[in-house]
Amino acid sequence: MTRFVAVVVLVLAFAAIAAGSSPVVPHGGVLVGPEGLADDSRARVAADRVLSSLMDGDADTAIALSAAEADPLRFEQMATVVVDALRQADPSVAGTHWLEWLEVQPVRVWQRHEETSADWFVPVYQLDRRASGTLQLWQRRLLADAWRERFARDPVPAVQALAAVDDAQRQAAADAVGALDRASLDRLRSALLQHDEAPAGLWLAVAERRPDRQAFIEIFTRGTQRDRLAALQRVTVLLAAADAHTVLLQAAEDRDLASAATLALAELAGRHPPAFELLQQRLEQRELGASAAAALARMPVDDRVPRIEKLLGEHPSPTRAAHLVLALRLEGSSAAQSVLQRWADDPRLPEPMRKELQR
Repeated sequence: MTRFVAVVVLVLAFAAIAAGSSPVVPHGGVLVGPEGLADDSRARVAADRVLSSLMDGDADTAIALSAAEADPLRFEQMATVVVDALRQADPSVAGTHWLEWLEVQPVRVWQRHEETSADWFVPVYQLDRRASGTLQLWQRRLLADAWRERFARDPVPAVQALAAVDDAQRQAAADAVGALDRASLDRLRSALLQHDEAPAGLWLAVAERRPDRQAFIEIFTRGTQRDRLAALQRVTVLLAAADAHTVLLQAAEDRDLASAATLALAELAGRHPPAFELLQQRLEQRELGASAAAALARMPVDDRVPRIEKLLGEHPSPTRAAHLVLALRLEGSSAAQSVLQRWADDPRLPEPMRKELQR
């Protein structure tokens, strides 16, 4: 069994480094160590020339200038500077051509893989991946711009059209919400109210721009399950405590979300007394008691252990006591461990509770 595990670990290790790596430095490539990776000012000068050509819309000159750089390290450093600049720029035809050219260039600069003693080499700058990632980013921006224009022009048919597009288009549509003006955002919100189930991501994007209680309630009423789970992570950040509490109460009515909604109360319980009281009530429930215990253990307040201990001293029911003990164990600090030990030795406690503490 031990030998089998060792073999599996080796296989997984080599699989992890195999993508883009090589047991030898290919012909024309160079091997560099950390000391050889200092920035080269000449590479930045060359990058400026390439970027200038791309800004002029001259992809052919940009490619020629890049290809003329014979030094492998300087070429890859130059190309890295150009790609990083293009990621911050608007998409362009010239930039697209240059990135597509770079995407298929052979790797020239390699370094020894640090996690294996055998000869195994990996690319230093991963230019093909950088180029591919930038092209994908540009494509997403272009799609987002198109959806922004559609939402601004007439959001009702735009929302209807989202039902028949792929995930990339839906993500771009959600991205577009962030660029809408106030009037266009209001019209989009009205259009969303006309649909029983909003396309994935849209209600959440709207709530991020215009956070209010009703927007989050709409997510839990009309949004996809993925949107609802994502909203639970944001509701306590974007809404006032009272509004967030109301939204989480409604979210908990969905059995599939009840546990996650209870956990989300952790962020409120330290600053909003009704949320703390609600967690205490849920400690009595077999279905949600463990989630309530986890929420108590995660309250972002300095006095969470004294608060839990105080509840433990109020002669709780066996179910509540078990969940309070769980909260202390999940909290895991030395202070929580001291509380557990102290109460386990207290003869005033009922025997069942002391056994639970000693378990």
